[in-house]
Order: sequence, then structure tokens, then C-alpha cells
Amino acid sequence: MNAIWIILIITSFIYGLINNRIPEMVTTMYEVLNDSTRVIFKIASGLIVWNSLFSILNKCNVVSYIAKPFKMFIKPLKLNENNEVEDNLSVALVINALGLGLASVPYMVNALKKCRKENVKKILLFNLCPITLFPSTILALRNDNNIVMWILIIGITVILYLISIIYIRFGHLNE
Repeated sequence: MNAIWIILIITSFIYGLINNRIPEMVTTMYEVLNDSTRVIFKIASGLIVWNSLFSILNKCNVVSYIAKPFKMFIKPLKLNENNEVEDNLSVALVINALGLGLASVPYMVNALKKCRKENVKKILLFNLCPITLFPSTILALRNDNNIVMWILIIGITVILYLISIIYIRFGHLNE
């Protein structure tokens, strides 16, 4: 694969030299770099804010109070894990419901570190298609790019979540 990329890059530069398009190529590279950096900082800033907020809430033991009402969604998985794993899963569920997907990663990692080996597939599938009640990321994209189909996206995530729960509950993962 590396050879293919090297061939593409060299071919592009040779084509640019032959057609005298090097200034346009350099300008385009800087524009792409600038756009990529802007998007990375936009995503990273939101991620830092939400991860910091939930880290502070975790240090103040507020996270366990947030997690209690959502444990009823964890019980049908029949994980039979300790409270710490269930707390991490319920907080990840809350974070995903708020549409802050990447902020749930530390909680999912903690749950995966402390769970038994036979529950890893269930936990990963549980986090794969979460219900998003308030899709903050989708709303931000909608404001930036005028996406008007966000309700359809929410519906799709709810359907996928229900399918994953049904598969976890009755599928081959309970063997």
C-alpha cells in the first residue's frame, strides 16, 4: 500500500511539472492543510471540554449519581459484572445520549479493562450504536453545513441501537 501512495505522489508531481501546475498544487496543499487543521482543532476543542467536564464530575463523585437511573438499560445485557463496570457503561450511555460520542471513550475503556473476557463483545456492541437523544455533534454539523436530515439520523441510530440490544440479548453473544 505504501508503494501505491508513493507512486501516486510522484506521478502527481511529475504531471504538475510537465503541465506547469506546481504553484496551483502548492496552493492546494496549503489550503487542504489549513482546512484539516481547522477541523482537527474544532473537534479537539469540543472533545477536551467534554472530557474535562466529565473528568471533574467523576472526581466529585457526581458520575455515580448520573449513572444510577441508566443502570436499568445495562441490566438486560446480563453482564453480571461489578458496579464499577456498570457505572462506566451507564455513564458512557448518558454521554452518548447527549451526542458527545468521543467523550464516552475513557469510560468504555475503563469498563473494558475491568470486565470479564466473555463480556467484551457485548460491551463493544452496546457502545457501537448508542441512542442519541440530543445529538450535539449532528446539530453542530447542521449549523455549519445546513444539514436538514438530522431527525432521520437520530431515527437510524435508535433503530441500530435496538437491533444491537436485541442481538446482544438473543444472539450468539450469550453463548
